[in-house]
Amino acid sequence: MSAGRGRPRHPDRLTPAEWRVVDAVRHGMSTRQIARHRGVSTDAVKFHVANALDKLGLSSREQLRHWPGIPADSALSPG
Repeated sequence: MSAGRGRPRHPDRLTPAEWRVVDAVRHGMSTRQIARHRGVSTDAVKFHVANALDKLGLSSREQLRHWPGIPADSALSPG
């Protein structure tokens, strides 16, 4: 059996990079502000936002801003 391509699946709903971007969106930061703060391109931020929206079944940044999820490894996580 051959190994899968790419990175292994992350155990949480979102990857750590997606969580960082989602957190910044929840704090009202723009794509440009997030990119500058994280030291990445605006395209990288847009990519992570799009992935998060797709994984969570949301259709807009506004919905993402108000989404109540928390990382699985958070002290606030019920699991």
